[in-house]
Amino acid sequence: MNLSLAEYAANFKNLLYWSTKEREMEKLTHEQFFTRAIKNCRKDGYKGIHTVYSGVNQAFREYFGKDIDPVAAVNKLMQEGKLAGNPAKGGFTIYLVEDAKSKPVQATLAKILAD
Repeated sequence: MNLSLAEYAANFKNLLYWSTKEREMEKLTHEQFFTRAIKNCRKDGYKGIHTVYSGVNQAFREYFGKDIDPVAAVNKLMQEGKLAGNPAKGGFTIYLVEDAKSKPVQATLAKILAD
């Protein structure tokens, strides 16, 4: 199938239009956004990310719009048990729930009492 340059350009423009529209329709949820942020932005050896220093708060505002507060979104997800977090110097550190589970008390006590 041989397309002229004009036909090829029209097809490409149409493809770009539809892929953009599809991406807008398939916008991430707040939970998906923060889960991806934690998995993709945390440094090696760390389980969580600092919401301010990592740039996640600003990225959230860029993605969802300036009117949606990332702090409120994180608080809601924490109340629902979908994220975990701790206050940290200059902001807040967020974790995946499975990474933030506390260690068993007996294991901690054994480490403390070990020689």
